[in-house]
Amino acid sequence: MDYKFEHFGVPVKQKQEGMIYYPEFKVWCSNYDSDPFRIEWIFFEKGSDMHP
Repeated sequence: MDYKFEHFGVPVKQKQEGMIYYPEFKVWCSNYDSDPFRIEWIFFEKGSDMHP
């Protein structure tokens, strides 16, 4: 059986160009498919329930 690494997320302190906004979570995420290392950069807005 072959396993493939999907991706992992890394929180950042500033939004980056090209991030997509998810208003229901108050979070901005990059497209990990376009990153050569499959990193999803994540910016949490104040008041997001996903990050303390």
